[in-house]
Amino acid sequence: MLYAECKDLKKSAEARIINGEEVDVKNYPYMVKLFQGRTFNCGGTLITQRTVLTAGHCLYDSRTSLPLEDLEVHLEATREVIQPSKLIPHELYKLQTYTTPYDIAVIHLESPSELNTFPALNQQQIYQAPGTAVLLLGYGRTESGYPSSNLRGTKSFIRSLTEQHQIVISNGKSGTCFGDSGSPAIIFDGKMPIVVGVLSGGKQNVNDVTCDAVNGQGMYTSVSSFHNWIMNNTV
Repeated sequence: MLYAECKDLKKSAEARIINGEEVDVKNYPYMVKLFQGRTFNCGGTLITQRTVLTAGHCLYDSRTSLPLEDLEVHLEATREVIQPSKLIPHELYKLQTYTTPYDIAVIHLESPSELNTFPALNQQQIYQAPGTAVLLLGYGRTESGYPSSNLRGTKSFIRSLTEQHQIVISNGKSGTCFGDSGSPAIIFDGKMPIVVGVLSGGKQNVNDVTCDAVNGQGMYTSVSSFHNWIMNNTV
């Protein structure tokens, strides 16, 4: 049975992923934060002890469009901070708009994480069919206008798959925001988490703290479309 397992979502009046709820990071220990120096930049998913899956644009300085030189990978569940040894955006990725194709990347770590349990990567079209329930996770901007210090999550649904291999996700009530880029959309086959998408962007107003939660939609790079590329660049 495929579903977004959101049973550990906790109702809270605190700042959160837009209209989402706090989740226990121990249930999703593979979630990472990417920092540019001391500034939180993006999310990501640890898929092996030395490989992080994220969005291509997360590896570039948004002000200069140059590759980042001071990136750090933080794992809250294990309280690790690990330096990257190599940044690998997809070779066809170009910085453009939220609809930019090939917005996917992997990061190789200098040293292995202590974590030894990882989510699977989607290889099947059926797992990204319209109507499929997904769990969205992230540390990005909340309705307070600031990034969340705690992991947040919300249940949403796949709406469609574009010709540019992007999954359109929305539920009209809650969603992702700035800083959530690179974070995963996850389904569960039984208790096995499967990453189906990597957040690229969304149709949203940059001055609106509700982001894509109410009238917008999140655009996720399809993992199944790039599965071979990911595996060929994994260590």
